[in-house]
Amino acid sequence: TEFKELVKLFKKAVTTWPSEEKKPLTLVLDSVDQLDDSNGGRKLEWLPVKKLGPHTRLVVSTLPDYKEFRCKSLLEERLGKEGGVMLEVGTILEHEKVFEHLLGLLGRTATKEQTEAVTKAFEGQTADDAAGTPLWLTIVAQVVGKWRSFDGVKFPISSSVRGLILDLFKRLEARHGEALVRATLGYITLCQSTGLSETELVHLLSLHDDVLASVYEWWVPPHRTLPVLVVSRLLQDLAPYLSRRGDGSGAELVVWYHRQFWEAAEAFVLGRPTEYDQRLAEAYILRRFRCSLHLELAEYFSGKWVGEPKPYNELLAKCVQREKFFPGESEGDRMVPAQPLALSGSLHKSEGRQLNDEEGDRMVPAQPLALSGSLHKSEGRQLNVRCLTELVNHLNCAGEEELAVEQLCSIEYVAAKFATGTQVALMREYGAAMVQFPSSHAKLTGWRAFVGRHFQHLQEAVCPLAPFQLALQEPNESDEYKSALDYSDKHFPKSNEQVPKHESGSLGGAFLGWADPSHKPQTKDPCREKFFPGESEGERMVPAQPLALSGSLHKSDERQLNVRRLTELVHHLIRAGEEKLAVEELCSVAYVAAKFAAGAGMALMREFGAAMVQFPLSHAELVGWRAFVGRHFQHLQNAVCPLVPFQLALQEPDGSAEYKSGASYSEKQFSKDKSGLLRDAIVTWAHPSHKPQTKDPCVLNVAEHEGQVNGVVLSPDGKWLASCSADTTVKICNASTGEVSCTIQHKSEVKCVDWSKDGQRLASGCGDGTVSVWNPQGEELCSLRGHSDWV
Repeated sequence: TEFKELVKLFKKAVTTWPSEEKKPLTLVLDSVDQLDDSNGGRKLEWLPVKKLGPHTRLVVSTLPDYKEFRCKSLLEERLGKEGGVMLEVGTILEHEKVFEHLLGLLGRTATKEQTEAVTKAFEGQTADDAAGTPLWLTIVAQVVGKWRSFDGVKFPISSSVRGLILDLFKRLEARHGEALVRATLGYITLCQSTGLSETELVHLLSLHDDVLASVYEWWVPPHRTLPVLVVSRLLQDLAPYLSRRGDGSGAELVVWYHRQFWEAAEAFVLGRPTEYDQRLAEAYILRRFRCSLHLELAEYFSGKWVGEPKPYNELLAKCVQREKFFPGESEGDRMVPAQPLALSGSLHKSEGRQLNDEEGDRMVPAQPLALSGSLHKSEGRQLNVRCLTELVNHLNCAGEEELAVEQLCSIEYVAAKFATGTQVALMREYGAAMVQFPSSHAKLTGWRAFVGRHFQHLQEAVCPLAPFQLALQEPNESDEYKSALDYSDKHFPKSNEQVPKHESGSLGGAFLGWADPSHKPQTKDPCREKFFPGESEGERMVPAQPLALSGSLHKSDERQLNVRRLTELVHHLIRAGEEKLAVEELCSVAYVAAKFAAGAGMALMREFGAAMVQFPLSHAELVGWRAFVGRHFQHLQNAVCPLVPFQLALQEPDGSAEYKSGASYSEKQFSKDKSGLLRDAIVTWAHPSHKPQTKDPCVLNVAEHEGQVNGVVLSPDGKWLASCSADTTVKICNASTGEVSCTIQHKSEVKCVDWSKDGQRLASGCGDGTVSVWNPQGEELCSLRGHSDWV
């Protein structure tokens, strides 16, 4: 609600600005790709582009589209319709001057040798490296700024931003130890959306046995905690790349200041799910490591080890139990704070309530949901914002079902979340837990329904007793009623010792009871829980996704293709292992026609290749369809008439899958005359008996050369096709898709070409008598000149 109001206010401010020539408004929004996805941040629906004043200018910058975001495409679509202009910003032209300026800000200079190393890295960039961007130069300046003049070039400088960051992480491991660095990077990354305080980081690392073991290698202190100086030194080295912010509780939280660091840390420490090239064993270990960090965060914010000694793992026990230290000790108190919901005051009283204000000078601060006071009283109440923000999220991610459900199905937790204004986050937590823990789905659904139907009352409640009062109005056998009754038993005296509390009519002067308990409804309000009893499925009102949003596939006039479906559907079906649906889509002449109409013929060939690997049982069917597309590739790609794909399919043998698909489409889309012939533009055989009933054996037709083709040779592994031509080029193509991976330019007509036995070299002979040897990337290894005639 607050976000919607903010968006409305922002749009009003921008569109109603008193735009005058003397007082123009120029609004610069830099790096919108750095926004997170909450509230549709990177979908840019919040960005006002219509009805701007004549002297109002909006300048927006973003990185090119990536897997994680499409800000550039969205900006082109939205700003383009309103007469906006898109400018591609290249790399910094005078990088040496910018580099010198950045060093000056740090009070440092670089030697000529060091500057030349930076220039070499800058010039060695590729399109995907982002070298020469302000971020790349900023990181390079931070790194080189620590070199002394007599150090020379201490190590190579990567040409990519990701490479620079990963190199930094590796150097930190060498300096501070692998266990400490990986755990620290993991904790900061997993808490990126909310942040983590330095005090919390010290406590968390004290609970991490591998970290303690690495620090206790030479000496074991009397307390099983991590020395604060160890963490401070590491954070000092990370300081240029971290941002510090508050969360309203008085705590200073650290987060990555740029998304590139967040994503690099994900890949380096936790292993992002999108990295499919990892070995299965590595991926399994990294998933376990991620889960273990979530569990440690959850145990910390739940207060599991408060006042309880935590057992040592084998590595830490070996360090601690050395003869000169503490022989026989197998567990130790890690001195972590408790985590109540309210640090002070009461949940059911709002006066004097304060948010979690960490005190760095106390060893064991009390931190329940209410650190002091009560949840039902506002005076003197101090809520534990850090616990309320982090605990359930990490319990969900760690798979700790019992603890997560216990928190979410508690009226205390519900009251605390609404008291801190994080009620929307609470609803998201219910949704995540229902997905993660199907065995507790019914219980979680009930609690979410309770919160949902009373959402407005809870959100707008002035009295902190409202959550408990609403829970007590639920049926006596409900979980919500029992939870509130447990709370009231602990915090309110009975007004009449002879009568059970829930029948007394006045619970400690605070809660209102029923004058006649028999009148209290004992059935739940169906609102937000089940609108239609017995219904197990429902219409979700999602839009249809035809291949053509308007018009017909076989007609180009007024046709609007569904580019989103054509781009995404088969890719995700293959990744999801949905063999039937993926094969059904690929083995359809309508899909083939739509892909070529959208200019995605090569992408279609790649989809066939991916599906053949993923679905071996459908290999033969997919091979047949890929062969059909391959041998007609040039006709399909260059076709002016949209009927060509269907016409080609109908020329296949009658029993083929391609013919049947083309015939099926024709039956639906084309009318027939009295003789049974298809009308419109599909041409049929005058004498069907003359139609060939055997398939053309050609499986791929590649037409990339502009002159006569003099030679074609397949690589020993069958993956690549090399061809030479009178157009003075050699082309290396993917033998499955026909996609050209490399074009090698020669000075004269190329007469012949051949692969080496290992497929690592390629030899070409030219009309000028030259023989050249190349690697598969098109780099010349050597050349032989001496022939007096063509080779």
